[in-house]
Amino acid sequence: MPVPNMSDLHAEWSDLYRPQIYEDVLGQKTPCAFLGGLTANGQKHKRNILLFGDVGSGKTSLARIFAAALNCASPDPETGSPCLKCKHCDGEPDNLFEYDVPGSGGSVSEIGRFVEQNARNGRPDRPTVLFFDEAQSLELKACLYLLKRLEAAQIDAKAPVFVFATTAPEKLAPALRSRLERLHVAALDRDDCHNLLRWITDSEGLTVEDGVFDLVIRYAGRQPRNLIAALELVADRRLKVVQIAEAKEAFGYDQVNDLEEYFIALGKGDIDAVLRIFYRWRLPIAQRIQWVESYLASFYLRTINGYDAPGDAVVDSLNRSRQRVADAFLQRLNLTSIAELAPTWRAMMEFWADFPTRPSEAKCELKMGLFHGRTIDANWAVSVRTVLPKANVGSGIAERITDDADLDEGYLTSAEARDIINASSFFTQRSGRLFNFLIKVLPKSGAHTSDDAAVGHIDDKVVEIENLLALVDPAVPMAAIRVAENTPLGPIGFVAVSLPRQEHPDDPKLSPLLRIEDWVKSVPDLTILFGATTRSRAINLHWSIVRTLLAGHVSTEIGMVEKMQNSGLASNSGRYTTRLLVERVRYWGQACPALSQGELSGPAQLSSKFAAGLFDKVTTGWEVEAFARQTLRSKGPLR
Repeated sequence: MPVPNMSDLHAEWSDLYRPQIYEDVLGQKTPCAFLGGLTANGQKHKRNILLFGDVGSGKTSLARIFAAALNCASPDPETGSPCLKCKHCDGEPDNLFEYDVPGSGGSVSEIGRFVEQNARNGRPDRPTVLFFDEAQSLELKACLYLLKRLEAAQIDAKAPVFVFATTAPEKLAPALRSRLERLHVAALDRDDCHNLLRWITDSEGLTVEDGVFDLVIRYAGRQPRNLIAALELVADRRLKVVQIAEAKEAFGYDQVNDLEEYFIALGKGDIDAVLRIFYRWRLPIAQRIQWVESYLASFYLRTINGYDAPGDAVVDSLNRSRQRVADAFLQRLNLTSIAELAPTWRAMMEFWADFPTRPSEAKCELKMGLFHGRTIDANWAVSVRTVLPKANVGSGIAERITDDADLDEGYLTSAEARDIINASSFFTQRSGRLFNFLIKVLPKSGAHTSDDAAVGHIDDKVVEIENLLALVDPAVPMAAIRVAENTPLGPIGFVAVSLPRQEHPDDPKLSPLLRIEDWVKSVPDLTILFGATTRSRAINLHWSIVRTLLAGHVSTEIGMVEKMQNSGLASNSGRYTTRLLVERVRYWGQACPALSQGELSGPAQLSSKFAAGLFDKVTTGWEVEAFARQTLRSKGPLR
């Protein structure tokens, strides 16, 4: 960066640090290369220019550098920048005439008078540059007048060069726009913003606290002039320092200091303190919710996962009490490390994931009330932190227990949901069959007091179904997936079963599916959710059953909910449980190898569209065709 122009020590920083050559202009590679090319290599190409971009983006600076280069005796041969050494570069360019359209008028008479007075007022051996700032205020007749002047300039070597700057190029007459070289002056990226601010503070000898630059960027945007003005506003020139507290106060962000105290109270479950802090913020409720959402995201990325990813600058600056926030949640949830907070934090983020961008105030109040109630609720706090132990594999039963128990949220984890989806696909690929029966196992009232006993009760019912099927037709294999969970009513289970639909040769009523359905109806503890009377295409029924098993899922990985939605497997209503049971997901399949432990690990010969990321193909029934092709190749069904 260059040495600033110190000729006027009382000048505003936006003027003091205005770039004077193209090399000093940050973030505008294309405009600088084009304009510089017009004056590089000793050439003086006259082009009429339209610079467009946001307020403060640097359009005027580019116009002045361009005019200075046209006026310069020896522009840089490579960059086309003015030399800043010759007599023509001393002071303001004497061939540049600026016109502020809103301030001076945009009518045809006013524009015509300015053009006629200045078109030939420059040096006879250098082109005159007429610069129209805020050109969107030009009236239509003025645009048509300028269009004629541009057309005449094509055959007049002494005609002026026209440069227009605007924040709204679409408001200029299309015919005029078509005659101009259009250059977009874009906002700076974060690195360029930091470089600009760092150059100024270093030049001024200022010490800057961490986080100040990002606060300035958030407040001012990414336009150079606005950034410089905001930095000048908060810099203490007497103490030679820029402090984050003063920056927050100057920008109106000091109220957010209460945000960490709010989350500390939330972690402690102190609803009185939560409400007191939340409602004393002097901000619209929608903006308060945005702060809460931003803090959730920032805490998850920075504090829980240790990522130094830039987020909301104001929230990222709240670092002093993050450990206190973590300690409040850890103590209430009886956890020992910040990493263990991940499931709880993901659950809170999921709560806000589908919140509209412009909600009504009433919707904000309702959603915020639900958030406070859910987060403070002791049962919910227990459910999202439950860590379930692995159980031993029972004899004769193929089990798949998820390996990420430390990520358990008290619902089905993403790993378990993925296993259920893949297992349901593998089963059909290997057997050609589909799930067609789903029962709900209700609590056996008063018969058990432990989770193990509840699981045993649910498992007993599945074994009874298997035994009954063996009596009906010993040659028919059975496969099942069971999801067990606890509810306020007691432990329940959801069991998906694949049963043959073929009719008995002597009596249609003796078909295995109908026999077992009649038996289930006679057992008080069982309820049929999908069965023989369900009217649905076989493949639709199969995936409807799987979707029901997945209804208790809460995502434990980024993007999982969206993947399930894209696959048609996301349930509209999740099952909010107090605590899921041990061994929640269990697979049976002694007679059919489709659900064996090994194949659930993902062998090469089996694949799932879900695992492959082909989410629009997951529920199309492609597995049935794959089984048919495999059967033909092997000249016999797989059993």
